[in-house]
Amino acid sequence: MTQSFFHHIEEHPVDPILGLTVAFNEDQRAQKVNLGVGAYCTSEGGPFVLECVRNAEKMILEQNLDKEYQPIIGKPDFIQGVASIALGEGFNDRLFGAQTIGGSGALRIGGELLKAAGAKKIYLPTPTWPNHQGIFSRIGLEVDSYTYYAKSENCLNFPAMCGEIEQMPRGSLILFHTCCHNPTGQDPTIKQWETLSQIVKARGLFPIFDNAYQGFAKDIHKDRFPIELFASQGHELMVAFSFSKNLGLYGERVGALLFLINGEQEVAPPLSQLKTLIRRSYSSPPLHSARIVTTILQSQKLKQQWLDELKDMRMRISKMRSDFATGLNAKGFKQDISFFTEQNGMFSLTGLSEEQVEKLKKNYGVYMPKSGRINFAGLNTQNIELAIDALVAVQ
Repeated sequence: MTQSFFHHIEEHPVDPILGLTVAFNEDQRAQKVNLGVGAYCTSEGGPFVLECVRNAEKMILEQNLDKEYQPIIGKPDFIQGVASIALGEGFNDRLFGAQTIGGSGALRIGGELLKAAGAKKIYLPTPTWPNHQGIFSRIGLEVDSYTYYAKSENCLNFPAMCGEIEQMPRGSLILFHTCCHNPTGQDPTIKQWETLSQIVKARGLFPIFDNAYQGFAKDIHKDRFPIELFASQGHELMVAFSFSKNLGLYGERVGALLFLINGEQEVAPPLSQLKTLIRRSYSSPPLHSARIVTTILQSQKLKQQWLDELKDMRMRISKMRSDFATGLNAKGFKQDISFFTEQNGMFSLTGLSEEQVEKLKKNYGVYMPKSGRINFAGLNTQNIELAIDALVAVQ
């Protein structure tokens, strides 16, 4: 038999997050809970499609539109619509960007443009979304880290964070989570963001904002504060925006890449480079998902419906955080979990060890990553007691 062309390729391990869902689906137990994958679920535990999305799709269908290619960077009304959500108003003369294949695509293409502009090193918070490391290392950037979270105290380690940022080489890239930090749920305060802006500017660093959860902390406007602050203080910056979570468009893969530039630099040269990078990667972005977003943002009725639905999602997560903490305390859970109700978004670190996480999966059908990160959106009235009892049992 002829030897395969791929005979020397080693098998990579299963993705630690997406692999959880595979294992969960193969679990034959009637009682089980998936608290791992980063997706919002209904109060019944199923996939959630927003009504504003359904209504937008009906409007699109009724128009009998074509299916032609989009421009390489997507259409201007999409980019401007996303910019108004992520940045607010007043920055158009400094702005350029593109529609991308989700937030991951924005990070990849944006990172490639920054590397082409001379960037060599990027600093990621510890901990961070695991895919950050893979995306930026594949681009060819040197990936380093800075202290972010104090696991022993379940809070931001702000002094260490600032001290390390003050030592970063000039011209380095630094990544921030705009809000609802993944995996900790711990965000800087307004005053802390103001301090970070001053340090980053003094050090001559280039900030990247991974903006995957806007609207899940306070609201769509308050959650953009860090980006708006940095922009108003004259930073050049990059934003990787995703509609996967806040519009529930996971499989539609719709995101955006935004850049703000300063000085006498014209938009045309870097924009031309961006177009070339996209053309040589995936040529042009998806059409249907962009139409959904643009239809919602351009309709006052649909936009308000979106904001109302987003508030309901945010409030359900907040209630699950509160109910989970209350239930654990009532049943004698030994660890301090008061931070559950103080943090933002879908995620927090439980503080459980890898051994405890494995016991949860094996003995009780409760699934979460080895890090002990919990997705509160995976909890509901039908499974919360099972999850509470399981955590108490493995402590």
